[in-house]
Amino acid sequence: PNPLSSAPTNQRQILFMSITWAPGYSVDLTDAATVASRYLRGLGRPVQIDFRLDSGNENDLVKWYRERSNPLVHAVQLRRERQGPYFHQFVVFELKDNGGLFRIDRRLRPDEDSPQNCLKDEGIPAFDTIEPVTAWNDPLFVASDCLISIEFKVNVSLAGILKVCQRIHSHLSARVYTLQRYNCYFFAQTIISCVACGTSDQYIVGDQSWFLGNGTKPPLPKRQRAVFNFYNNPTSLSTSGDQYMDLAGYPQLSASLSIATVGFTYDWSFLDDEIQRTFGLDPVHGMEGPLRRTAQEMQLALEEYWSKERTIVQKLIDTRNRMLIIPSGLWGVNEKTISPRIVDTITLEARVRWQAFLLSLRNGDHLRDYVFCSDPLPRPGEPLNRPRRRNAGLLLSPSELQSILVQRVDREYDKIWGIISTEYIQEAAEQALQIRLHSFKQNMTIRINRSEMQDGYQEKDHPEHSLGTIPRYTTPQGTTFWRRKKAKQEQEPNSLRESTMVEMQEYLTRLVQAHSIRVEEYRWLTRASAPDVARDVTKVMDEIWTTLIE
Repeated sequence: PNPLSSAPTNQRQILFMSITWAPGYSVDLTDAATVASRYLRGLGRPVQIDFRLDSGNENDLVKWYRERSNPLVHAVQLRRERQGPYFHQFVVFELKDNGGLFRIDRRLRPDEDSPQNCLKDEGIPAFDTIEPVTAWNDPLFVASDCLISIEFKVNVSLAGILKVCQRIHSHLSARVYTLQRYNCYFFAQTIISCVACGTSDQYIVGDQSWFLGNGTKPPLPKRQRAVFNFYNNPTSLSTSGDQYMDLAGYPQLSASLSIATVGFTYDWSFLDDEIQRTFGLDPVHGMEGPLRRTAQEMQLALEEYWSKERTIVQKLIDTRNRMLIIPSGLWGVNEKTISPRIVDTITLEARVRWQAFLLSLRNGDHLRDYVFCSDPLPRPGEPLNRPRRRNAGLLLSPSELQSILVQRVDREYDKIWGIISTEYIQEAAEQALQIRLHSFKQNMTIRINRSEMQDGYQEKDHPEHSLGTIPRYTTPQGTTFWRRKKAKQEQEPNSLRESTMVEMQEYLTRLVQAHSIRVEEYRWLTRASAPDVARDVTKVMDEIWTTLIE
């Protein structure tokens, strides 16, 4: 039931007008004339992004995908409409070989009965669509500016973009439209972020000849459900029971990062001299031989352990790099935060293994079979098997002696590991991160429209961004002169500047924060604070990325 059904008509109108002027709200603005114009130009109608199948039959999205002559993406853009109050954001992508330009939007349904429910956490059903356009800034739509442009240097599949959309639709929070969080901004920014990160991680990169049916097809997963097989020629669809398209057969992450070899060695022969120096024993007393044999046995045990540990650490560096660097995906491509996490994780795991090894040394039988004399003529009542330091006169049992040696080894390990963690593990982590960052540059060209940071905001260099420094949205002027000026500015070659992946993610962070601040400005309506919105949006983006690489 509509909670406002009992409210006076004027109050409902005021609330609806407030919603439609709030940030992130968008509706289908195409009127009958626009629809007719698109039809005359052969563009057709929008296709709803829906991964449900009707009793195994093809839906409109499946049919649309089959019609693509070459489902490889040449470029993709994050764009923002100039017209307020919506400043609607969307994605436009271009297929290779003149495959056409297409626009992806998240909007409210034009016939939505209860738009006010988008203020609730449960939201309302999102209306996500794909439709052909004639240009990046199609004149049939509201004029827009490019915020981020990515041109791919490798084969990037349309299936990858669709899979991002599917993961959004599978997320309990993101699959609905909410005014505060999961609106058009979230939808468009998540798509371009995941596609960019996936390009580096080979998630949507590689030989896509099998899309066209003229290459060797990889083995299909065995699944007892309806499968929209992106491995197959786009003319085949296998169905057997379920009501949802399944993109799980799409190539998963294949990220074997080349890292520096961990080349640490250590000479444990110091134990031999350590015993002589610590106890000052004389061979005449018959004690040097057994103690040296003890040192040698411990040395052999340490060398064997260290040889295995070196191999384990090498594998851990590769594994932890992939576990921490790649899942960091959308917001964590930053060596200041990633490298220390990798070092700390590997150090903790190594310390656990080392403590278990020390326990085995303490409980070993390295000394228990030996009988020592501390002096040629022991004092009355003095045990025969208790050596003592010549100077200190301290009597030690074999187990106590062994404990002293283990403590000495443990102190030496701390020194060794300090060198390993800083000179090898951290270096390898930073190298792996640099390899990933370099792969972004190799696989795509990223350009950012810094002059259009946020609705007329001229971006400045801020080392630290707080909520107070994030720009606010402003309503653009509506004069013809202004529109021509903006159109001219968009065409200027310097409006888009080549940038790095880190810069793109910082840019997206500012976009998220800017929207969250505007939501807080409508707090009387949205009941949301800027920090909460920014936290929730980035958290859900990360969760979607995580499901993509699982």
